[in-house]
Amino acid sequence: MNFNIPIITPRYIKIAVLIVIMHIVAIFASLEIPPPPPLTEQPWVSGTTTITLNNGVLRIHGIGTMEDYDEYGNYPPWLRIAPQITTVFIEEGVTHIGDFAFTRYRNLTSIIIPNTVTTIGEEAFYGCTGLTTVTIPNSVTTIKKHAFSRCIGLMSITIPSSVITIKKYAFSGCIGLKSITIEDGVAIIEAGAFSKCTNLISVTIPNSVMTIGKNTFEDCTNLTSIIIHNPTPLDAGSQKFDNITTKKPTVRIPKQPEVDPRAFDYIHLHQTCLYVPARSINAYRSAEIWKDFNCIKPIASDEISVSWFALGILVALILSATLFIIIKKSRKRVTANENLSLQRHSD
Repeated sequence: MNFNIPIITPRYIKIAVLIVIMHIVAIFASLEIPPPPPLTEQPWVSGTTTITLNNGVLRIHGIGTMEDYDEYGNYPPWLRIAPQITTVFIEEGVTHIGDFAFTRYRNLTSIIIPNTVTTIGEEAFYGCTGLTTVTIPNSVTTIKKHAFSRCIGLMSITIPSSVITIKKYAFSGCIGLKSITIEDGVAIIEAGAFSKCTNLISVTIPNSVMTIGKNTFEDCTNLTSIIIHNPTPLDAGSQKFDNITTKKPTVRIPKQPEVDPRAFDYIHLHQTCLYVPARSINAYRSAEIWKDFNCIKPIASDEISVSWFALGILVALILSATLFIIIKKSRKRVTANENLSLQRHSD
């Protein structure tokens, strides 16, 4: 029995691909993304908080947490008037800023976060291009992923010591960011946290940081200064974690301090200088990942400390020598006086 097997030509392949694409387009066209909810009367309720708007100021008050929102239908009830919002004022008592609460509020220029907030939600301020400064209080323990991504107006940021984890891509794409200071206490910097901050010039990493994730500083092409206070270089580790429960929320702490081999992808290592404790320069020059930096220098404060220490030793030596000379001359004078006295008695 003979079977006629059709020959598959490039023309048939193109037709088949076109049919598949048309089916995919039809499927996506049939999906309905709910529109933003109709504007309801103030005050709005979000979780255990109450929210009002007056003259561009969105005020959030109450005790506890805001509701978490998303981009698939569960929108914040004030979304339709987002262009009117220029300031977000969060009062004392609020503990959680909701996920997607203020995503892409481009006219937002100021946010006030009180000392009771512990968590800044996922994409909470994503794409708020009008923000130029943000003060994160020393009560925040977690900055969730994409919390401030694409806030292109931010110029500097300080991560307080209360924060344990900076989640994935928390500040990714903040192209106006020039300096980052991470205070002692932060333990984990997750993947891509500061990636694509193309104007970032300097970053300070404290001794407390135990892991630096993949692509953390990817594409930070203007980065020229990385100050690391840890005297022991982080290893290129295996990303194994333990769950640690403290007074703060349970977090995953790496079993061994480590840096991902791709943490510094696509930055110009020849123009970036690594500043480390003076006694640790040789350790960094021989450690994996860190040795790829052409420039490794002592932290300026260490140089000053060494200089003052050396100066102190020099001063001590000069004082000792001076005191020795004075004592020696004094003894010679006493001896001479004694001899003169004896000579007079004998005469």
